[in-house]
Amino acid sequence: MTLLTPKIHFRSIHTNSGFLARTSGTRLTCLLAVICLPYFLLVLPDGSYGQDFEEWLRCEQRQYEDFRTEQNRAFADMLRRQWETMESSAPETNLDEEKPVEIPVADPVLKSEPEQQPEPEPDIKPEPKPEPEPPPPPPLPSPPSPSPPPPPPSPDTKVPTAFVPPTVDPALPTIAVDFFGLLTDIPYDPALRRISAGSTFNAQTIATIWEEMSRTEIESSVSYFEELQERLQINDWGIAQLLFATGLSLYNGDRNMARLYTWFMLIQNGYQARVGFDDDGVILMFASYTHIFGTPFFRFENVPFFIAYFDKASANPQRVFTYSSDFPGDLSPLSLLVPATPIFTPSYTRRDLSFTFKDEEIHLQVPVNKHLVAFYEFFPQTELDVYFNAPVSVSTASGLITALSRHIDGRSEYEAIHLLLRFVQTAFGYKIDPDHFGREKPLFPEETLFYDYSDCEDRAILFSFLVRELTGLNVVGLRYPGHIATAVRFNEHISGDVVDVDGDTYHVCDPTYVNAGPGMAMSRFQNTVPKIIPVNR
Repeated sequence: MTLLTPKIHFRSIHTNSGFLARTSGTRLTCLLAVICLPYFLLVLPDGSYGQDFEEWLRCEQRQYEDFRTEQNRAFADMLRRQWETMESSAPETNLDEEKPVEIPVADPVLKSEPEQQPEPEPDIKPEPKPEPEPPPPPPLPSPPSPSPPPPPPSPDTKVPTAFVPPTVDPALPTIAVDFFGLLTDIPYDPALRRISAGSTFNAQTIATIWEEMSRTEIESSVSYFEELQERLQINDWGIAQLLFATGLSLYNGDRNMARLYTWFMLIQNGYQARVGFDDDGVILMFASYTHIFGTPFFRFENVPFFIAYFDKASANPQRVFTYSSDFPGDLSPLSLLVPATPIFTPSYTRRDLSFTFKDEEIHLQVPVNKHLVAFYEFFPQTELDVYFNAPVSVSTASGLITALSRHIDGRSEYEAIHLLLRFVQTAFGYKIDPDHFGREKPLFPEETLFYDYSDCEDRAILFSFLVRELTGLNVVGLRYPGHIATAVRFNEHISGDVVDVDGDTYHVCDPTYVNAGPGMAMSRFQNTVPKIIPVNR
């Protein structure tokens, strides 16, 4: 039986202080080799160090494999004995209050700089009952500038034009897995496909499946997944999705077996994952560094484990049968932080957007990768700072920056921020998430550009990205009861509503409050001290 070959795996994880590199210990032998090789070169006679060192390395690997074998055996024994019924904790909400169903509209007389007193014309006249969304933009005319819009079919410039997959062990068969447009061959042991749960799930069945999976040769798959995670720049949630997609391919669409395969492989890769079952089948759970909202969870030794919904939200279980003791060893929660834009096969759609600023009609054409949008579709709803600090793909970012910078250049900070506010306030339809998606769903910037509708946190996330990229000014998110806005630290003096951020003055900028300029908060929040959402530069 071959288990995991020792290897060092550095994984980015989330802590209260940010990212931290962790060594899982799975490449322990290679690390010992690097440390101990100089010693062997110094103390052994000429010509003998190579053979002796290789023998020592094999011995260390055998000891590690014996240790992992014992861990898997002990866990299988526990799975046959320690099961209990657990009640789920109800999904928690990330909202203090309900968001407004209709988009808020400000008085058209906008606050402005005392020195300049600009009088911009409003785009939307306030009405007794404003429309829930701005009217659709007019047909796109020829670009106002002689320079053409950015072409959509170019992939991100910081990645290779063609994806080069990791090397596959030729002794193992492979199975084709479609991962958001990327078709890749995953090596596997044929014995995996012969494992079956039958029609009934119970503790004995799951323990047997664990035992049979742990007898297979999984080294190549584990190594391949680790390399894919690095080459695709996917976070921990991304590797969990890839494992589930592989499980679906291995077991011909059997979602219960795919969940069991994902559970087994997550643990082999050093993540905290669990399974349970109810009358509807297997339930996969995982621990996360950041809280997940809108999802039921179970507490084990005060650690919440959230149900994994990879491609659709099924019925929320109230009670499951699950095991009480965790897998022995050093396991880590999954990190939902997005340190880099995932690399998927380009499949671009062009979004045509328009808005008016100071009687000038401005038109944008922005490329968005549909495969990236699909990856984000069922991303777990987590803390807002994850969305505010996520990168934007190079193709989409360059399209936005190219299109907007020609209208920003030469303007004061106030006017530049005002133009960006007007863009985000009026270029998109407004609809709250339950009416749009049937659930609460914060959007990453690419999603806001892709979908026809967005609400307050989506606009604040996109606006904060534009401020950083186009003006270089510091920006933070503002969390009010039932509303998300932003605030910008200006270098020039302007008047208006402000918040204090670590002793610095930031002016409120609300990307949802139509007609509102920099320094203008909604009247109902003018005496409210918001919570600050930090945004990295």
